Amino acid sequence: MLARDLTAPRYSTHTPCRVIGGTLSDPYTGTTVTYKPGAGRIEVDHVVSLYNAWVSGAQTWDAATLTAFANDTTNLLAVSAIANQDKGGSDAATWVPSDQAAWCGYATVQISVKRLLGHLVGITG
Repeated sequence: MLARDLTAPRYSTHTPCRVIGGTLSDPYTGTTVTYKPGAGRIEVDHVVSLYNAWVSGAQTWDAATLTAFANDTTNLLAVSAIANQDKGGSDAATWVPSDQAAWCGYATVQISVKRLLGHLVGITG
């Protein structure tokens, strides 16, 4: 997620796939956050939280489906730790990004992931 979501990600010379720096334009707050491993300023958010998925029917899934959902990159987004912790397990009815310019993109991901969630739990329509 860091390699995808950071601007100008920097990689370790010893471990080529390990991101060791870069800049995030936080999609939830509109602020710029500098990434440094271990600094705790950036986290990867489940746009549709795992809690929200669970109470929406994911509790009926087998382990493989739960794991696939938890690792689905369409539902993962690098964001500032502060925004991610503020959001917690909230759904789109109770939390939206503080940056109003992000609302449409946030809603689009929520809808597409929830559509998939609906298919996985047998909700159609």
